[in-house]
Amino acid sequence: MRHANRRLIILLLLVLGCALVWYFLMRKPVPTEEPKAEALLAIGDPSSVTGISVGGKETEAYTITKNGDLLMLDEPAAIALSEPYLNVIWEDLLSLEAAPVDAAVSDEMEFSDPVLTISYLADDEELQEVRVGRYTSVRGGYYALGRGETVWLLGQEIVEKLQGARQEFYIRNLLDFSSEQDFERLQSITVTPADPDAVTIRVEKDATFYHLSLPYMYICEYKALKVGFLDPAAHLKGTRYVADSVLPEYGFEEPRYTVTYEYDGEEIQVLFGAKTEEGTYVRRSDKEEVFLIRDEDIAFLETPAAELIGSSVYSRYINFVDRFRIRYHGEEDEFDLENAPDYSDKWNLVYNGKTYQYEQFIAFFNAVMGAEKTRELEKEETETDPDEELTIEVVLKSGETDTVILKPISVREYEAVVNGECHFTTTASEVEEIVKRLQEWRGSL
Repeated sequence: MRHANRRLIILLLLVLGCALVWYFLMRKPVPTEEPKAEALLAIGDPSSVTGISVGGKETEAYTITKNGDLLMLDEPAAIALSEPYLNVIWEDLLSLEAAPVDAAVSDEMEFSDPVLTISYLADDEELQEVRVGRYTSVRGGYYALGRGETVWLLGQEIVEKLQGARQEFYIRNLLDFSSEQDFERLQSITVTPADPDAVTIRVEKDATFYHLSLPYMYICEYKALKVGFLDPAAHLKGTRYVADSVLPEYGFEEPRYTVTYEYDGEEIQVLFGAKTEEGTYVRRSDKEEVFLIRDEDIAFLETPAAELIGSSVYSRYINFVDRFRIRYHGEEDEFDLENAPDYSDKWNLVYNGKTYQYEQFIAFFNAVMGAEKTRELEKEETETDPDEELTIEVVLKSGETDTVILKPISVREYEAVVNGECHFTTTASEVEEIVKRLQEWRGSL
């Protein structure tokens, strides 16, 4: 009987324990209301503010003053300023909101060495000061002090925006070719290095797009050229404004690179000077403003020609192609491309009077346009078997014609002669893939 009672007690304790565990795991926490953000400024009439100074250990200091409806920056330099952005920061500073923190001021909040100090002025009188201390990852914001001894939490986004505002006030565009009209007028871009052993790169506009013209003439893959060269070269923006006068230490007497843009019949030159830990000094040759620019923004200066050409020995974006012809083993086949009537960005292919849909021919088109480069040649090599030569003529919508001849130079390799220029090889398997698909078409699929 005694053993039975003991077992009963143990069983009851286990049940009670399980119930307690279930209760603590399943119960919903009592919701706690987060403190609501409220205005940090205690200035009765914000229109009385005539100046705001912003500084701090991690901030490039600035002062904005207001004269009537006109906002001005304490900037004696000749560089142009963004008036809309001045207005944005002014309004942000006047409408700062923060949430009160249930904590007393302490040394660990770092108000004695703030990342931001904001002073609100009415003429020469200080109306209020806001100090922003360290960032707290636990609370997800910066400690701030602005109204008595109350500690506030200021959002990370607004703090970082105010810290970096000075550089955003400056219009740091060296040049920005964005519109279709710009690219119609942009005839060429030439990158000339100071190093005599380095290669000069030039890209020129043609009736279809742009092509490489130095160190040699070659058709480039649309995406490779656009992303790797045209986009970064056409949108140059300084990372940080440095000065409005040129000093010897900036390295412009013998710039490391000179980029020349032929635009609407005129030349624009951008000079890249000395390199620093922050980036490279840069300026336009017709202006005195000097900027630093990040190295990752000017990687195009050192991009090899072969990389701009892309991964294929020859490629044309399908939008540019009107038709193409292939000659092989004494026979010639012609393939016409036309826009699909129900979809302006897709095409049909016409072969021997029959129309084929996009899905039926795109693999063939990609094989013709995508023979992969394997190695770079200094000159044409001896052809081993002229009967195995494959010729592709691509007629563009502009009326121009590209001629690509793939010549066997070994059992494993073909050289590619593109519009008379021979600089790369491709594998025999790439050519065999084109031939295989061509034979399928000749057999009417």
